[in-house]
Amino acid sequence: MPEPNTALRQRLLPAVVFALALAGCAIAPLGPPAAAGRPWPPGSSATPGGRPLAPDVPQAFPAPMIALPGAAPAAGRNAMAREVPAAPRTAATWRIAHVRGRASASSGPAIAAVDGDPKTEWNPRAFIGPGSPQWLALPLDGPVDEEIAVSWHGHALHYVNYDSGRPRTYEIQVSADSTDGLDGTWRTASRVEDNQVRSRVDVVRAPGARWVKLVFLTKWSGVEREPFLREVMVHERTGAGAPDAWLVMGDSTTSVGMDPAEPDTFAATVAARWPGHHPVVMSGGTGGDTSAEAVARLRVGLPTLPPGTVVGLCYGSNDARRGVDLQACRRGLQAAVDLIRGAGHVPVVATLPWSLNGQIEDYARICQEVGRANQLPPGPDFHAYFRAHPEELAADRVHPNAKGIASMQRLWAEAGAFRYD
Repeated sequence: MPEPNTALRQRLLPAVVFALALAGCAIAPLGPPAAAGRPWPPGSSATPGGRPLAPDVPQAFPAPMIALPGAAPAAGRNAMAREVPAAPRTAATWRIAHVRGRASASSGPAIAAVDGDPKTEWNPRAFIGPGSPQWLALPLDGPVDEEIAVSWHGHALHYVNYDSGRPRTYEIQVSADSTDGLDGTWRTASRVEDNQVRSRVDVVRAPGARWVKLVFLTKWSGVEREPFLREVMVHERTGAGAPDAWLVMGDSTTSVGMDPAEPDTFAATVAARWPGHHPVVMSGGTGGDTSAEAVARLRVGLPTLPPGTVVGLCYGSNDARRGVDLQACRRGLQAAVDLIRGAGHVPVVATLPWSLNGQIEDYARICQEVGRANQLPPGPDFHAYFRAHPEELAADRVHPNAKGIASMQRLWAEAGAFRYD
């Protein structure tokens, strides 16, 4: 990707800042999304959170962030969404590049991270110290042409700041000549500092690589649980377009419905319907969240995403359960849509699942109105689906059962037609 025209950017930036100031927004330093594995500005060594990196260690895509004002936007407001250039909607084609069923590690059952079974997990021994980092290495099925996406999934019901073995500081290293994940020459393609989320995808340049290694440099979060990861995957880009990544935000219904411990019906549906596409799907559900919590979660999660990620929003169930004012629910969803668009991603609003709550219809209507007002791609209508299929809800009549989980993931995948057609 060519470097931006510095002089032109310097002339345009004051105008952009002025326009955003008129809209009531405070703006953080802006720059275009970095090329995979390259920091922005060129020559910098800061993470998206401002923490220093080791010299010459690149970072994965820092997303330019627009900070919303403290006050929530007025009902139905979507002026900022119109002012921010639309993120690329078309997804690039990616292929699964790691060798399933083969891996090596510092300790623990490495095979569990790549066996295709989401219920198995890699459990390394507890972190000893900086001189003995934990690591997990995956062989690839051939040399990488240019760019790869490395994804992993942790555990627990909460997307941000959960206390159940979250990897914190780690590096992604690549090798063109290793034979077993331990020998050979390795270089650091990306370094992540103080990670705060339970699922993540890092897109890095790795031309010629035949092995990829995750090296965990600090103690994981959590004091009671052992560290572990579920499936770890490597995808290689094979065509033009935005990285094919999805983050689905929501409450405990999303945590259950998009649980990485369940079979990945989402990715399987996309791969079957649109050959050549293999999305990376992350669950951003947090139990108990209302629409008001969405922005706080997004402020942590959005800087970790590659540009053009689809960010699904499925909120409103807890708003209805707690009697949150309908217009407050609307403002929360609108603020989330604005923040996603301002960060260079693609928002999609789902209609919340049906339940026995008497007011649920009103909150479902709010979800649909926010989507239409912002001219968003249509999201899945979980309200209509579960009203027609109540047998796919668990005994609590709120969360999906095993069949409902598969249906939620399938409906999210079908909502991605705008991405793949």
